[in-house]
Amino acid sequence: MIRLITDFSAGFFYPFRGLRTLAKTPKLWGFVLIPFVINLLIFALGVTGGFHLFSDFVLGLMPQTETWYWTALAYLIWTLTAVLAAALVFFVFTLVGNLIASPFNELLSEKVEERFFDLRQDGTFSLGGFLREAPAILFDEGRRLGGFVLGLLVLLLLNLVPLAGPVLYLLCSGLFTLFFLVLEFMSYPMGRRNIFFRERCRWIMARKFLMGGFGCGVLCLLLVPFVQFFTIPAVVTAATLLWAEKELPVPE
Repeated sequence: MIRLITDFSAGFFYPFRGLRTLAKTPKLWGFVLIPFVINLLIFALGVTGGFHLFSDFVLGLMPQTETWYWTALAYLIWTLTAVLAAALVFFVFTLVGNLIASPFNELLSEKVEERFFDLRQDGTFSLGGFLREAPAILFDEGRRLGGFVLGLLVLLLLNLVPLAGPVLYLLCSGLFTLFFLVLEFMSYPMGRRNIFFRERCRWIMARKFLMGGFGCGVLCLLLVPFVQFFTIPAVVTAATLLWAEKELPVPE
């Protein structure tokens, strides 16, 4: 029991360690800047567009009257809709941002291994090589994200189960999201070694508490305002450190 708690705790703090490592290593900042700017623009456009769209939609549905109860109801519905819109923007931002940043994340993961474990990739970095590899990385990332969205849609069917359906949906969708987060970020160091989906799942399930803690740590960082902009590269760094420390010999 103590070991399970220790494993969970160790996994939980890996994403925070990745954030600290990234902050203390200026040589890695260049691989974060471009996707950060892109994600910032996407988030700003999403928030602005989503706010105006939902605001106009909700106000257009409400009766044009000045009675106090209709006004109070309008503000209540507007507030609830704003919360829903914020959650939707956050969800879309995480998916789209991760998709756009995936080629840069792959390069960041390589540089983390090179910097901390002296594992140098064949050849030197070139813009041409990066652009040639980017479409394949984007396709692989899009396939994983598509599987995640499809899985959530399938889980929605649990709501049809009488009484226990909503509870089952919340539990299963939460566990599924945690598993996806772990699989998503561990795929960077594992995919580079041609470890395929089934082997990745087997490796993760053999370390349930460590990986569960890791997923919870990722989720906590994603929920912190502004920090979420740096969460994706920080967790890529953390996943690379975790994989290397568990599977690779630490250099003298």
